[in-house]
Amino acid sequence: MVPLSSSLTFILAAWPLLASGTKLPKRGLAFALPKNPTATDIDNAAVDITKANQSTGAVSWVYNWNITAPDYLADSGLEFVPMQWNGVGIENLAATVKQLGAKYVLAFNEPDSSLQANMTPETAASLWMQYFEPLKTEDSTIQLGAPAVTSNGTGIPWLQKFMTECATCTIDFIPFHWYGMGSASFYQYLYEFNSLFPSYPLWITEYADTTLTDEAMTAFMDTTLTGESTHPLDDIDFVERYAWFAYERTQTDGFHYYLMDAQGDLTTAGQKYVLGLDAPPSAVRKRVDVPTNYDLWVFASDEPRLIYISLKFFEFTDHDY
Repeated sequence: MVPLSSSLTFILAAWPLLASGTKLPKRGLAFALPKNPTATDIDNAAVDITKANQSTGAVSWVYNWNITAPDYLADSGLEFVPMQWNGVGIENLAATVKQLGAKYVLAFNEPDSSLQANMTPETAASLWMQYFEPLKTEDSTIQLGAPAVTSNGTGIPWLQKFMTECATCTIDFIPFHWYGMGSASFYQYLYEFNSLFPSYPLWITEYADTTLTDEAMTAFMDTTLTGESTHPLDDIDFVERYAWFAYERTQTDGFHYYLMDAQGDLTTAGQKYVLGLDAPPSAVRKRVDVPTNYDLWVFASDEPRLIYISLKFFEFTDHDY
């Protein structure tokens, strides 16, 4: 316990693990269910989402590749962002978005992939003008995201063609996906993407390190998210939001990027991402002024994650207050 009675101004960087909780506005969840989910999977999902919106959590928003939210997501307390996955049911887009009161809408999922939305840029642009553009006409404040392409060789060329075909479209931000090995490769792709579309904020709506070890995957997360990083995503201006893939219980596919284990407990990576352990102080920094006649007591804690304080001392005279 250390008494500080001199006048000072200090920067209080409260980690998101504090009891009061500090949400990181950029951080979201790609909420996934197993293929062909069972009733048990649905029940588990309702339990799992509660872990993501604890008072100590860092996550602010969620999406599920769908235009509507099941009750457990709608009632989660997290902002739900709808997605029009492909062209199926797109005639209901406006009514659904209005009913949700959504502030953001995501367009087609990986249209450059034959295994996903599988659209030509021309088809996507035509559907955008017919169904997405009227959303902006109806409500100028709504934010519309372009189709989210893969990080395969087909992704960027597809998006460039779409942007040409949709030159008169009102696009507010561009989502994209990345999978690969190592933070160097991730940052190279991120900055390349920004250089190609410099006028648009970016959303990274799926990303993960696919290295097949927990250690490498956790190191990747440390580099891209934590206070140890020289450029965490929360500090990159052109990155507006991001969502790790995936908030899902571990599957038997050999990958290590799931944020929960098979029993639904947060993994080490899940604790870092969902609870915000080791989040960059700049993402949650608060400024506090302490007057000269006030004794500030800083209590040492046995729990090293509770709080971090950076102090700067100044000389003041009485008339400064």
